[in-house]
Amino acid sequence: MFYYSRDRRGEHPQTHLAGYAGILQADAYDGYNQLYLAERQPGAIREAACWVHARRPFFVMADIDENARRKASGKKDIPLSPIAVEMVRRIDALFEIERSVNGRSAEERVRVRQALSQPLVEDLEVYMREQLAKLSRGHDLAKAFNYILKRCGSRAPASDRARAQQAPLHRVRSCPRAWCNSVEQSRPPARSPIAL
Repeated sequence: MFYYSRDRRGEHPQTHLAGYAGILQADAYDGYNQLYLAERQPGAIREAACWVHARRPFFVMADIDENARRKASGKKDIPLSPIAVEMVRRIDALFEIERSVNGRSAEERVRVRQALSQPLVEDLEVYMREQLAKLSRGHDLAKAFNYILKRCGSRAPASDRARAQQAPLHRVRSCPRAWCNSVEQSRPPARSPIAL
């Protein structure tokens, strides 16, 4: 079941998730911020940021096929970036690890994430900070790096969240954009993760 909201006001997720405490896997929509406050009742919702949303700007800057389509339709092409290609490669390595643990026990997922994903995320953070130091603040890559770095605390700890996926790939790919800010269950159990 999905909740539909006519607009993107923050009151909607607060209403939809009023009785929920647990993990919320979502994009960086500001309307969720009130859900993450420590003083929230019945408890703060723990953010598990989405790697698909984090990867998107790099994917655009590294997408040769998309550039060809843009050029064919008379739109300005986006210069391909070797840094963006590297970022897509690194984030895709995290997706590959997630595919390898799909269907395994919670304990096994945590173990694999801590052993394999966590070091990749730590290396990725170092790489982003190194690249960011070379860029102007307004550069598209800088904006994409800052999007991730601002949320590093909500991405990296996913290695200890057995039930949260690193990326809700099937949900992001299979739903219209308007649904990406919806909740799947009408009354989620108190501790189940929710991916938006």
